[in-house]
Amino acid sequence: MTYRQSIFALFLISSCWFNTAIAQEFTATVSSTSIGINESILLNIRLEDNKRISTPDFNTLNLQFDILSNSRETQRSIINGKQTWVGEWQLLLSPKEAGDLVIPSFSYQQLFTEAITIHVSDKKTEHKAPKDNIFLQVNLDKSTLYVQEQLLVSVKLHTRVPLNDYTVEEPKLPNAAIEQVAEKKYRSNINNKAYTTLEIIYAIYPQQSGQYTLPALNWQVQQASGRRGLLNHNIGRLNQREYTITSEEHTIEVLPVPATFAATHWLPATTVTLSEKWSQSLLQAKVGEPLQREIIIHGQYLSSAQLPTIILEKQPGFKFYQDQPTLNEDKTEQGINATRSEHYAIVPTAAGTYTLPAVSVQWWDIHTQQIQTATLPEQTVIVGSSPLTANPNTTTAIDTTDAITPAPPLAMAPTVSNNPFWQWLSIVFAVLALTFLYLWQRAKRTLPAPTPVHNPVSQSINEATAFSHLSAAAAQENFTELRRTTIIWAQVFLNNKRIASLADITRQLPQLHSILMGLDNQLYGGAQQSSNWHAKDLVTAIEHARAQAKNHPKTPREHLAPLYPS
Repeated sequence: MTYRQSIFALFLISSCWFNTAIAQEFTATVSSTSIGINESILLNIRLEDNKRISTPDFNTLNLQFDILSNSRETQRSIINGKQTWVGEWQLLLSPKEAGDLVIPSFSYQQLFTEAITIHVSDKKTEHKAPKDNIFLQVNLDKSTLYVQEQLLVSVKLHTRVPLNDYTVEEPKLPNAAIEQVAEKKYRSNINNKAYTTLEIIYAIYPQQSGQYTLPALNWQVQQASGRRGLLNHNIGRLNQREYTITSEEHTIEVLPVPATFAATHWLPATTVTLSEKWSQSLLQAKVGEPLQREIIIHGQYLSSAQLPTIILEKQPGFKFYQDQPTLNEDKTEQGINATRSEHYAIVPTAAGTYTLPAVSVQWWDIHTQQIQTATLPEQTVIVGSSPLTANPNTTTAIDTTDAITPAPPLAMAPTVSNNPFWQWLSIVFAVLALTFLYLWQRAKRTLPAPTPVHNPVSQSINEATAFSHLSAAAAQENFTELRRTTIIWAQVFLNNKRIASLADITRQLPQLHSILMGLDNQLYGGAQQSSNWHAKDLVTAIEHARAQAKNHPKTPREHLAPLYPS
């Protein structure tokens, strides 16, 4: 072997030894070897190799620890043409039990880490957070209030250090309803120091009078360490310290209902208002056609459960049917604003002019300490005869007039009664009349229902075609054609050829009452036509009725029975 060959062989041997040395680093370290049962530790595994590396098997950890998280970071570097792979794993471990636990040795190819013993105390470790860095503040908007009056409680967490997580304890007060109404984060300045503030606001409604103590709140917060990972990412979330932060307690006095308040329903608020909506003009009501009335009560700083039910007084000439109310709450930083909408169907039973009485609700003004009254004025309703009942009433009046017309002062009755011919003739005509009546009733049972004169086409089309005609009329804003096609669709949809008006439809589909009355108002309302009524809304309402019929195959008459008993 020449001198040059010897030098080259020595160089190759050195290179192989160097590469093998690079692959020999495989270590395990922990953030702490002594923790409490409620704490966690960070296990860091580091591996260096001259080729791409794979993840070691960590399943043996599950015997004594819970793996809360597992992250991996890998980097590759090339120096003087030689590549190096470095992998680092960070595992957040929580002990399953107290005692001396062991993090086992891990293997990678022919390399092994050292086992590590962790002492776990059975006592929970609590840390006091520096008050200048983290503190809890509780503010009340008042310390004296009436029973069922809103109390606003603001809980603020101020921190100058980054937090991984926090556990909230809500305020507790016996015999009280408590609701969270707002939560927000913002920057604040306290004593010339910048803080990040988390604020949660609660609305509390005490249900009994007396003196109460709002207990101190204890929040658990987890602060991250400043440790950085292999690629300079902050992994503080994997090494956390838990603090318990406590607020101050507060005393409040809850006053009973004032003796001067005599109403049956107690309402302590800043504002209570009443408003109403009607489905049509009260000057054009018809006998048998329901009027839809909605009364809305709005309360500021009241929950929806506090708003009273409004029951209308019974009035002659009307039948009242009350539906389920609609409740809504708007939660803001200032508290809860609630509304309760009561729905009524008012059916006129006789023509005439009527006066519906005023509606009022008494409430207690918490600012002025006085009784206030929210009022809806009385309403005048003019009810006309329904087209379906006008002709029968007229006929009855004529028949009655004929019946009371005095007979001629002739002695015809004795003549008729004494002549056997007329008696037998009367009997024959009576028998013929009864026979004709029997045959007519029998024929009526076997004949199909007569087709309405106005819409003869409804017998020859299906429901989908009728609905398409209705939609086309709506798209053209042709209200006259829309009314006609709507009646045809209802005849097919309800399988009832006797439907001849929009009022007939609403008796079987009450959910369409408001929108159908709006269509009649567009056609016959004159100056009272509404610009807010659109034909497309009718199409949408009918689509909903069709969908309900598919999902709940029950006849409208069965659904209507409670509202319009026969």
